[in-house]
Amino acid sequence: MKFVITLISLFCISTSVWSCTFPMSGEKYNKQIEIISTKDTDVYKFIIPSEMEGLDELEVNLGYSPKNAEGFKFMQESLKLDFKVIDGNAVGTFTVVQKETLLPFLHVMWWPETAGLCGVVASSDIIDVSNS
Repeated sequence: MKFVITLISLFCISTSVWSCTFPMSGEKYNKQIEIISTKDTDVYKFIIPSEMEGLDELEVNLGYSPKNAEGFKFMQESLKLDFKVIDGNAVGTFTVVQKETLLPFLHVMWWPETAGLCGVVASSDIIDVSNS
C-alpha cells in the first residue's frame, strides 16, 4: 500500500510542475534552418525563425560531428554564433573551418522563458564545404 501511495504522489508532483525531460525535435523543426552559400569560400549565411511555438530565446551553434557517427550528429566541438533579428528571423553569417575528422552542421535551440516548459531543438544537414 505504501508503494502505491508513493507512486501516486510522485506522479502528481511530477505533473504538477509541468517538467520537461527532453526538448521537442524532429524534421519539422530541422526544415526551419536555411543555410545559404556566399561568394566567399567556406562562408555561409543562415536564416532561422527567431521564435518557435512561443519560445523566443534562440541559440545557434556551429557544431562539428565525427565523420564516423553513422548519420547521428552530436557536437564534439561547437562555436556559438551571433545573429541579428530581422523581420522575425535570426540572420547571421559564419565561416566553416575545415577539420579532417569532423563534419560541420548548425545546431539550434529555442529556449523557454519559464522553467519546466519544453524547448525545441533542431539541426541542419551536414554542411557541404568546398574541399571535402
